[in-house]
Amino acid sequence: MTALVLRERQSRDRGLFDEMADCCTADATIAMSWFEGPASTFIERSRAMNVGGSRGVHPRARAWTSAQCRG
Repeated sequence: MTALVLRERQSRDRGLFDEMADCCTADATIAMSWFEGPASTFIERSRAMNVGGSRGVHPRARAWTSAQCRG
């Protein structure tokens, strides 16, 4: 599970949004400091932030996960 979350975060960091989306099911949710809601909305907002020049870096992902993510 940790590898999956790390893959999702690194995909976001690298702007690989299709790969990021492949890490979650259609009904997955994400909760973090700046966002809480559907994974699909999180990916859309991440893509928009990336286009605007904002990028995050997650060298060490710490995650609390649910059964909604694919392994």
